[in-house]
Amino acid sequence: MRLLGMTQAVRKERQAASEARGERHFPLSFASLRIAAAARAAVAAGFPEPDAIAVVSRGYHIAWIPARGAAGKELLFPGRAGTRQHLFPTGT
Repeated sequence: MRLLGMTQAVRKERQAASEARGERHFPLSFASLRIAAAARAAVAAGFPEPDAIAVVSRGYHIAWIPARGAAGKELLFPGRAGTRQHLFPTGT
């Protein structure tokens, strides 16, 4: 199962579990869904669950977030800094 399929499965399972308990479902952030799905994939690959959760969570924050930021900088359009300063002159 691809990671996208796993994130959808995690979301649906958590939603169903909330409904079964009669509780309101609070959607997970995309980061939480990615971490939960990647941990599930690691367990499916044979890693012990506590190790999978720890390694995936740490790897997500150490590797994926900086890589996403670096890729984003390359993909931003020319003139983005000037546009942002024009739209948000106070830095907000």
